Amino acid sequence: MTDAESDCIGRAHWIKQNRAWRAPQSDSRDSEGRSGTHLPKSKKDPLDPKLYSYIFRRLVVDKRAPKEPIPLAQAIPVLVSGWKRTGLWPANYPSPTPTSTPTPTSVDGSKALPS
Repeated sequence: MTDAESDCIGRAHWIKQNRAWRAPQSDSRDSEGRSGTHLPKSKKDPLDPKLYSYIFRRLVVDKRAPKEPIPLAQAIPVLVSGWKRTGLWPANYPSPTPTSTPTPTSVDGSKALPS
């Protein structure tokens, strides 16, 4: 087999696998029949702090992907809560607080011009 033939086979396999990964899944149950982490219906709905421990365990400890992406603003409190509970968050370090959108800056740190 030549390098060109090998490249074609590899590319064809990649395309097939990529399509399978991107295809909608009818059910996201794993091999043991368990379903993925359940999140609010809308990404704008906040996560219930009572679920932080469960979500942290499923995502970080069990290394399971959620059914839907978790927005970063919602993921940070889950992670911090889990890190505090497991002792990985420094005791004297404050928790991040939600802030307004930061002012864009240029690479050199000066204020960016509004677009």
